[in-house]
Amino acid sequence: MKHIQNLIRPCAALMLLLAVFSCRPDKEADFNLAAAHLDGEYNGPIGNDGECNYYIHLSDKGFDAEGNSCPGGTYYRFDIFSHEPADTSDITVPTGRYTLGTRGSTASGTFTQDRSMYFVNGTSGSSGIQLIFSQGVLDISCNDGTYTLEAELTDVAGMTHRVRYTGDMKILDHSSGTGTNFLPLDRDLYIYSDHMAATDYGQVEGRDIHNIVLSMTDMPSDKDGNIVTPGHIISMDCYVTFTEDGLIKAGNYEISQYWGTQDFTLSPGEIVNDQFVGTIAAFYDNGYKAYLGLLSSGTLSISHDNSADTVAYDLEFEFRTQDGYMVTGSYSGAIDIVNAGTVPEAELYSRASLSRPVSNPMARTHFTLSH
Repeated sequence: MKHIQNLIRPCAALMLLLAVFSCRPDKEADFNLAAAHLDGEYNGPIGNDGECNYYIHLSDKGFDAEGNSCPGGTYYRFDIFSHEPADTSDITVPTGRYTLGTRGSTASGTFTQDRSMYFVNGTSGSSGIQLIFSQGVLDISCNDGTYTLEAELTDVAGMTHRVRYTGDMKILDHSSGTGTNFLPLDRDLYIYSDHMAATDYGQVEGRDIHNIVLSMTDMPSDKDGNIVTPGHIISMDCYVTFTEDGLIKAGNYEISQYWGTQDFTLSPGEIVNDQFVGTIAAFYDNGYKAYLGLLSSGTLSISHDNSADTVAYDLEFEFRTQDGYMVTGSYSGAIDIVNAGTVPEAELYSRASLSRPVSNPMARTHFTLSH
């Protein structure tokens, strides 16, 4: 599998407490929410095949004037793809049934597994929680201008959810200028950052090898969690084993045709089913034009620095794109590896905004290994 992306670490004690209190009669959900608020935006035809995106939240507290989720609030996010709205002057999500899609897919009639999620914001001094879904359906109906949204969901921790909303539907139009058409990378890149995100997508089936995605960017984020251009981003799709101390083993990791079947490998950048997957780098200019390079060869070198109390990593990479451009860079510092579908609470508030983040080529998936 090739993934990106980078989200939230649930508090283990909290999850245990939730499980203890989830004893219920058959067919009753672990969590029920009668949502008081529906907030959303229409982002236009940004799907893989031009499907239209509706990015909505059902919640008990809504969003503040700056578009941020509220402390202590419970939210269900649905990243929906469908056809264009019937009335662009009064946008609503098309009625019908929507099912949870597969990673990387934007098929019409689905809500994405990549961005759809359940999250509860913490209050001061307490933990927040965020979980993606493993299955689910969302039904949308309308009767005389009153909309009803009902969802039945199962999260990756195995807990079940039911959420219902009845009321008006007001969708903001953010379709003007949305979407990112990636142009071929036309220059060499050097990328340095003082922050590295690392996501563990688990073991490759039948092998003692973990799929770790290392991602870094030199672009800052605004208050809504969206990247501020210009700048660079790189995602390295690594297949690793760990030391007894839980560190990624030091050594040279090569882009290889044997990715996923051997450790010390990275997968090459590719286009699979019209999606960008694997080891990829991009440059964003001031006008949100993005120049993307599929990395086809090269090496990531990882070493450990034991000079301080906390072990740090030193990373250096030198890759070449399919068109012959060089992508080089380095990183020195700690690497906090989080499991897929989880993100530290500190990142929750910066990411829990009304707006859909700027599209980028990260967090795409190879669905099967074919060696």
